[in-house]
Amino acid sequence: MGDIYFERSQFDKSLECYLKVEELGEKDFVLNLNIGFCMNEVGRSKEALKYYLKLVKRKLLKVI
Repeated sequence: MGDIYFERSQFDKSLECYLKVEELGEKDFVLNLNIGFCMNEVGRSKEALKYYLKLVKRKLLKVI
């Protein structure tokens, strides 16, 4: 469901779904990236940064 909301630019609903998946213990690259993106889109940029930094620390995302 989160991906459907994401494709429709309904980032608040998408974020809710992604965070529920995260609560189940999922630590997927795309999940963290999408959570960060959604948080940024709904005005939670400081929290989004935490998700991006997780990916940088795991060397899955490069800082330019």
